[in-house]
Amino acid sequence: MNEALTGIANRDWEQRGGQSARAAEPALHTADVTQRERAGLERLEVFVRETVLARTYPHTMEHRRVLEALGKADSLCTARTMELSTGDIILCTREAGHYDPDDGPS
Repeated sequence: MNEALTGIANRDWEQRGGQSARAAEPALHTADVTQRERAGLERLEVFVRETVLARTYPHTMEHRRVLEALGKADSLCTARTMELSTGDIILCTREAGHYDPDDGPS
């Protein structure tokens, strides 16, 4: 699982008054903690996939960030460009294979 999802889950748990999984580990058997972490991360992943991803517009950076957090950004284009006025790096948000450099205008 992605470390970003683990961090989100731990912060949420601590905000609700619980200990982080790492802090609770000495008190609980390691296998129990691992199973609870895995179950919590699976619930979080389902929530992110079904709720957060569903609410983002396709071909936006928000959509790309959610896919990256889920580890599902492999199918996205890797093209990058730079905005000259600001120096910001702009990532393509479309699916891989949409661009063919040999198919340019004449």
